[in-house]
Amino acid sequence: MADNIQLDEGTSGKYALTDDVGSSRHAQGVKLCYSADGVATFIDADAFGLKTQGWYTGEPSHYNGRFTTAQTGTTLITGVSGDKIYLTKLSVGTGGATAALVTFWYDLSAETVFATGTDPCVWEGKLAPNTDGYPGFVMGGSGRAFSVSGAYDCLKLTTDAAITLYVQAEYYIL
Repeated sequence: MADNIQLDEGTSGKYALTDDVGSSRHAQGVKLCYSADGVATFIDADAFGLKTQGWYTGEPSHYNGRFTTAQTGTTLITGVSGDKIYLTKLSVGTGGATAALVTFWYDLSAETVFATGTDPCVWEGKLAPNTDGYPGFVMGGSGRAFSVSGAYDCLKLTTDAAITLYVQAEYYIL
């Protein structure tokens, strides 16, 4: 039996979306939307599923970087204006002997200066490697997400000295 069933509206030629599931049966297909009266906005979907909550169940993207010089607004992850960056894990290790104030923050791609109290800060702190050890940190990894939407379309890094940093991140762009 063929897919789709013709509606009996005279000669309109309109069809209802169905799938032939065998034994003379059809399953009706439905596309979700939200709407005001007379206007429907369909909900996007792709290979990872519906974007109803702004979350994917697919594999995250990965970022890996190593820095040995001072950073001023270095872009680590870039989205598109209006997208959300869901940072599910941020892991940072250090090396060398130089201490530095390290800041991970969200801003526009062209911005290079972190504005305390204005720009969304992911993490800021002093890391001071020495002969006794090399400090670092891990955020997330337990299903938490750190997100931002709107005009802030990039994850940035700023340091106030030439510290050696090893940065790994897992994220989604939605």
